[in-house]
Amino acid sequence: MGRVAVRRCAGYRADELKRAALGCFDAFGGIGEFIARRDTVLLKPNLLARDPASAGTTTHPAFVAAVAELVMDMGARPVIGDSPAFGSCRQVAARCGLLKEAERLGVQVVELRRNAAQNGAKLTGSLREYPIIINLPKLKAHAQLGFTCGVKNLFGLVEGKSKAYHHLAARGDVGEFSRLIIEVALKVAPAFTVVDAVDVMTGTGPRRGFMKRAGLVLGAADPLSVDAAAKMIFNIPQTPILDAAINMGLEHAGAGSVSIEGTDGLEIPLAGFEFPGDLKDVSFSVPRVALSLVRHLAIKFWGR
Repeated sequence: MGRVAVRRCAGYRADELKRAALGCFDAFGGIGEFIARRDTVLLKPNLLARDPASAGTTTHPAFVAAVAELVMDMGARPVIGDSPAFGSCRQVAARCGLLKEAERLGVQVVELRRNAAQNGAKLTGSLREYPIIINLPKLKAHAQLGFTCGVKNLFGLVEGKSKAYHHLAARGDVGEFSRLIIEVALKVAPAFTVVDAVDVMTGTGPRRGFMKRAGLVLGAADPLSVDAAAKMIFNIPQTPILDAAINMGLEHAGAGSVSIEGTDGLEIPLAGFEFPGDLKDVSFSVPRVALSLVRHLAIKFWGR
C-alpha cells in the first residue's frame, strides 16, 4: 500500500514551510533517506508560465526556498530547474519571485534543455546531470486533466514546446495522453515529492483559477500515491491520470491502495474546493502548436 504524509501549514512563512516539509520527509525516515551530503539535487517546481506568485500558477517561491534550505542543511547542493511551456526558466522564476529567493540562498536556477532518449523516454537531456530529483508540484485544477499534482508536474521535464507534440500524438484521447504523462513520471522516478497545497487553485486551471487556502503540505516517495491522496482529500471528480494508471495495472492509483497519515482533525474530503467536472479536449491542432511555438520563442528571446 502506498503511503502519503500530510502536514498542516498555515501560510507561506519560511519556518512553517520548513517544519511542514521536514515533517513529510520524517514520516519516511527523514530527508537523509533520500539525499546525502555533497549530493547535487534538482528541485523541480511547477514553473508553467510568467505569472506572479499570488496567481498560483507556479509552486510558491517560499515553498521552493524552504525545501532548498532543507537540502542545504543536509550538506547537499540544490539546483532549481524546469522547462516551461512559455519562456525560459529564469524568466518564469523572476516573474513569480523565485529567482530572488534563489539568489538569496545562492542556489542556481538552470534551464533544462534538449530532449534526449533516456530509458526509452524523450526527456530533457539536462537530467543526466541530476540523478536525484525532488518533485515540488503545485496542487491546481486542470481544465483537461481534472487536476495537476505529483505526476503531471514531471511532464515539465519534457523540454519546452515538445510537450505540445504529445498532445498531437494523443489525437484527443485523454487516456492515451495520460498514459504518456505517466510513462514520463515512471522514467523520471523522483526521489521524493512534496506538494504545495497551502493555497490550491480551484475552478479552472492550470492558469487563471481561483486560489483557496487549504493549509496543507503533502509528501511521499511515490508521486502516484500523492495524486491518489489528493483526489481523496479534495474530492476531485475527474482524474484521467489516475484512471489510466489503474488501467496500466500500477499500484497506488486507487483510493483503497493509499494510506494517508496526518489528517486527524480534518473533515475528509475538504469542503469548498471545486475542480472541473467536464474536461476540455486534450488535442492540439497543428496551427495551435505552431502559434504556441511562436509565442514561446517571442517570450523567451524578446520577453513578450
